[in-house]
Amino acid sequence: MLTGGADADLSALHTAAGNPGPFDTEQQARELPAVRQVYAAFDADPGAGKMAPHSLRMLLDALASAGVYVGRYDVRIAEWLSQWEPATVAVIAGWVTRASRGGDDGRAPREVTP
Repeated sequence: MLTGGADADLSALHTAAGNPGPFDTEQQARELPAVRQVYAAFDADPGAGKMAPHSLRMLLDALASAGVYVGRYDVRIAEWLSQWEPATVAVIAGWVTRASRGGDDGRAPREVTP
């Protein structure tokens, strides 16, 4: 797994585990502390691709917290996903977190129609 050391101290800022969803709107995901932290880091040091490392950390932290060992190709895909909006990455991290908890959050499953 790719967490630990100094990064472990920052993981609480970058994880969507505090509120892993479900989300009904993009705004709900954008309001997550983890997503706001990505934007704050970008505001402090703007530039092309500067959000990706923070979004990647959010996703890798969710995978690590779920006990998922990641291989090199897994990391490559996570790096690709980290190029998306931080709210999108937070939703994916939320799926991982909710799945690792066995899906038992006290809510009845609902059928989703596109």
